[in-house]
Parts: sequence; C-alpha cells; structure tokens
Amino acid sequence: MSEPPKIPELDPANIVLPTNENFYLPEDLECAAKDWPRDEVEKAFGEYRAAIAVGDHETMAQMLSDGGRGGNATYGFFSDRASYLQFLKDCWLEVIPNYNVWQMIDGGRVVNKWRETLPGTPPGGGTYDYFGINEVIYSGNGQFRLMYSLPDLFSLTVLYGRWKADGQHEEYGDIYAAYAQG
Repeated sequence: MSEPPKIPELDPANIVLPTNENFYLPEDLECAAKDWPRDEVEKAFGEYRAAIAVGDHETMAQMLSDGGRGGNATYGFFSDRASYLQFLKDCWLEVIPNYNVWQMIDGGRVVNKWRETLPGTPPGGGTYDYFGINEVIYSGNGQFRLMYSLPDLFSLTVLYGRWKADGQHEEYGDIYAAYAQG
C-alpha cells in the first residue's frame, strides 16, 4: 500500500485564489476554443481515463503536452510532466479506484465528474464514495495542455470520518490521515 498523501498545511492569509485572469494562460484559452474534431478529443480523453482506471502514472504524465500544467485543489499546481508525475506518485493511491460518471466536451475543453471509492463496505452495505470534477484542455496529438481536478473536499472529509469510525482504517490504514485527525 502507498504512503498516505501529505496534505499541505494551509495559511489562508497566504493563499492566492485563482481568477480567470491568472488561472488560464492565453494558450489554454486558444486550445479550449479551437474546433477540434470531437472524435479526436473523445479518443484522447478515453485513453486518459483508461490510464486513470489502472493507475498508469507514466501514461497520464505523457499525456500532458509540452508547456502543459495543471493541479489539484488539495495539493496545488504542477507545471510540467516531471512535476505531474511526482504529484501522481505522491498522491495517487492505487487502493482507491476512480470512475468516470459523466463528461462534457466543448471544442478542446472536457469537463468530467468522477467518483472515487474508498476500500471496505459500510455496516449497512454499499460503498464509501465521494465525487469531484476535472477540467482538461486538449492541445492536439493526444495530449492535454491543462489538467485540473477539484475533489469535493467537504464530502471527502465527512466520508473519511465515517470510514474511519466504521473501523476501515484498521484494515486499510489511514489512507487520508490528514482529513481525520483528532
């Protein structure tokens, strides 16, 4: 099993909130607005989702274009393939499967809702699921210029607390230990 992800300590006074002016680069917006063949964008996104489904970090990182960047609302930004690959190795837990729920494609922009399932079964049955949204911007040749993930951190925090209260951490370890301290 992988080490638990390290969620950085945040000082709200030092957080720079992104705006449309500083989140997207002009090249991002150009790629997003381009009239790419839909089947080309769908194929690339399908390959990206297939790599996610099996935790293939190398393929995921290779799908980031030169000059591409992205991030995650929890762990910050990455600015190149090497930092994206390190981000995946540090934060991606193979014990937590990630499923595509739905996706929308407009030009070069793909927005998808995903679901991750923590291991174990709740006492009343079912699964421990939480959701998030990704935005990726296609840049041609099967690659993406921007990859950004926004997990529902409130739901994850509540879910992880239930998961831990149900004793699942005793079998699987504290996979998101920073969410359930105290």
